[in-house]
Amino acid sequence: MTYLLISWFFTLPLIIDKKLNFWNAMRLSFKMVNKHWFQCFAVFFVCGLIGILGVLLCCIGVTITMSVFYGAMAYAYIEIFKG
Repeated sequence: MTYLLISWFFTLPLIIDKKLNFWNAMRLSFKMVNKHWFQCFAVFFVCGLIGILGVLLCCIGVTITMSVFYGAMAYAYIEIFKG
């Protein structure tokens, strides 16, 4: 389950950015993320730990940790899908 979640995470950004249809975006996301799967998993894992820490800090830190998560995912998208 986690494998597919991470592999298909960039489907929506690909639909928006590259104007692909749904199935082609899923295939491209799966193909490109599989080349960098462990790095993507590490980013998700670290962002998840930071998110848990934000929840433990009386939910105030969630607003900060969500912005860190989306910033990290945007950077990963740019690095994986250059060009």
